[in-house]
Parts: sequence; structure tokens; C-alpha cells
Amino acid sequence: MKKLLLLAILCSIAFTGSCQSKSAAKNTLHQLFEEYTQEFENLGVASRFSLSYADNLKNLPRVKKLQQQQRFFAKYAQKAQAINPKKLSRNDRYDYAHFLYELKRNREQLDLQLAFRQNPLKISDQGMKFLPKGWYAMYVKRMTTAEISPKALMQFGEQEVARVKGEIQKIQAKAGFKGRSEAFYQHLQDEKFNLTNMDTILARYAQLDLTVRKNLHRLFEYTQAREVKIKPIPNVNYDSPPGYLIPNRVHGNTFYFKYYQGKHNWRAMDFLYLHEALPGHSYHFEHEQLHLKNLPAFHKLVRYPGFFEGWAAYVENFGKELGVYQNIYAEFGKWSWDLVRSVRIVLDVGIHHMGWSKQQALDYWKKHIPFRMDIAQREVDRVTRWPAQVLSYKLGEAKLLALKRRCEQKLGKRFNIRKFHSKVISKGQVPLALMETMVNDFIEDTLQQKLSDKG
Repeated sequence: MKKLLLLAILCSIAFTGSCQSKSAAKNTLHQLFEEYTQEFENLGVASRFSLSYADNLKNLPRVKKLQQQQRFFAKYAQKAQAINPKKLSRNDRYDYAHFLYELKRNREQLDLQLAFRQNPLKISDQGMKFLPKGWYAMYVKRMTTAEISPKALMQFGEQEVARVKGEIQKIQAKAGFKGRSEAFYQHLQDEKFNLTNMDTILARYAQLDLTVRKNLHRLFEYTQAREVKIKPIPNVNYDSPPGYLIPNRVHGNTFYFKYYQGKHNWRAMDFLYLHEALPGHSYHFEHEQLHLKNLPAFHKLVRYPGFFEGWAAYVENFGKELGVYQNIYAEFGKWSWDLVRSVRIVLDVGIHHMGWSKQQALDYWKKHIPFRMDIAQREVDRVTRWPAQVLSYKLGEAKLLALKRRCEQKLGKRFNIRKFHSKVISKGQVPLALMETMVNDFIEDTLQQKLSDKG
């Protein structure tokens, strides 16, 4: 009995010591995050970075400022090395890995910026081909968090163009135009696809909102999302996007849709609502801003289009489960814009890595999306001005779909899509590689639970 008591005491001491050790490591780590965040904001490190590569190059800080920022990131990289990840809880290891990612990415970016400042080149407005090796990769990483070669990107884009065109051909056949593409494209221009009355448009969006909310429980654990205000884009013009969301944690989020020249195409309404409102941007921004309490201090400094645009594109795939895409033309709206996103991947690599002219880009567009020549020039200009931004939708979506498939294959009947979705948004915006680590842990935890259930 005395031996058992002694063993229990020793185990208790060891457990308490382990907890104290983890607590001390946690405090050290999060104090580091706080110091880093405050100094980062004081330095104004990210204040000048925009989507436009030309604006970024024109507005680069002076050499002394860039060198100061280099010293800042080097200092925190050294401090981070003093952290022993083995002493951290799993959640803190996620934050630590995220922190290391941010340090590395910023240091790589600064090295390129300083080299350009010291040896400036004439800035071309025709894409990034004129810049030294490393610049395009930096923008790809900045916009998507992915490290992927231009060759692999081009291959991915071309594969997606072919796949999505196959989906569109299925809808074309269902619509009675099998093998008659020109007639189908002409049919798509019919004014019957446009709504002109604002009350009718708003009522239709209100019905979409009601339908999706009623079905959120099928796919998500969190279903009490706040109201999403729905309004036409103010001061709309030809170059306005189809829709966008303005988040506001205090007053609620607003989804703005394009109502230009007195019309709004109803084919786009289902996927636009899913993407911008629920369960897309409004859903995950609200979840991150109002319901995640233990994010590291530096999290407010990050912005990952590959995560939030990827999420919004990913949830468009669940329209049927959410009660929308109830006719072939609403489904066509989703696939037609998916084709736009797929073609833009090829254009992005072509323009910024291979040096395509705008005419080459327009020719590629016309070959694959002849029924949307009305927006071709706008989209080519966008891709040219904003390198890698258009990659964020498809790369993020592809990663989420791949992780979902992995869970389904590994877990079989144990897979719970609601819990999967909760896991991937449980840390807010994170690099895609960290999301993959989190999902791998989710799989392992679920399998371990299965063994535990068996006793």
C-alpha cells in the first residue's frame, strides 16, 4: 500500500510539473506574440502592401527602413528559436508554427524588396516578367500561402479548365443544346435571365437567405449566424465585381451585388449568395471575429486570401445540400464563374511568369469562355495589375476539397462533415499547410476515439 501511495505521489508531482512546464512555455510564447505584434504595428511593416505590384514597387520604403524591418524579423526569428515546441500544448504548437511561417514569409519578402530598392528597374505595367526570379513566387505565397511552381500552377489551371468545361457541357446537354455550343451561348444572352425590378431581386435574395439558413445544420455545427444585409453596389460601374462583402463586427455584415444598367442576372444569384454571405465570407468572418477567443496576438496582422477566398469558393460546392441550385441555369451560374476562375489561373502564370501579352491572354479567354467576352478585358486587366490574387480562390478550394476527401477515405462512416468544417475554421485564417496539419490531427483524434470506444 505504501508503495502504491508513493507511486501516486510521484505521478502527481510529475503531472503537476508537466502542467507547470507547459503553462510557463505558453506564457513565454504568448508574451513573445504580444511583443512582436506591438513592435510590428509601431514599425508599420504591412501598411504599404497592396494588391497592385506596380504600386508596391513605387511605394517601397527607403533602404534604411527596409534594413530596420530586416533586423526586426531576424530578432524575433532568434527569439522564436528559444521556444521548445515539445513543451507546448497542441494548440500552442499550431500558433508557434503559424508564427514561424509569418517570420519566414516576411523575411523572404524583405530580401526581394531591399534588392530592388538597391538596384531598381523600370517598372512595367504589363506584368511581373521583368522582375528577377523570386518575385512571382513571393506574390503566389502572399496571396495563397502555397509554395507551388509556375509549371504546376499552369498544369492545375489547364486541368481545371478542362474539368469545369465538362460540367458545363453536361448542363448544355440538359438544356437541349448538346453539340450546339454556339446556339447555347446565344441562348445565354437572352434577356429572360436578367431581373430588372429591385424589389424582385431583394425578395429573391431574402428567399435564398431563408433557404440556406434552414439547411445550415446539415453541414455546420454553428448555425446561429447573424443577419446579412443585402444591398446593390453603390456607384456601380462596368468594372464592378459581381458581388462583395463588407464585414462589420459591430453592425453586421453587408453583401453587395452588382445591379448595373438596371439589370441583375439571376443565374449568378445562388452561388453569389453562398460565396459572399452564408456559409461563405459572412459566415467565416463572423465566426472568426465573434466566436474565436484564443487566437494569438499576431493573428490580427494576417490576411490570407488563399484561406478566406478558398473557403468561400469551397462552400459553393454544397448548394444542393443547402437547398439552392434548384434548376440547371442556377447551377450553370456556379460552373460558369468557376470556369472564369480556372481560366484566370492560366492567365496569371502566362502573364507574370511567361510574359504573355494582353492579346495572348484575350485569345486564351476567347477560346475557353466565348460566352463571357463582355468581361474579358476587365478580367485580363485585373490579372495583370494584381498578380496571384486570382489564384487564391481555386488553390484554397482545392486544398479544402482534398482534405475533405482524405477524411472521407481515412474515416469512412466515422467522418462527420460538421465537425470537419468546425476544425478547419477553428483557428481563423491560417496558412494552408497549417490547416492540413490540423486536419491530420483531426483524423488521428477520430481514429483514436474509435479505438477508445471499442475499449
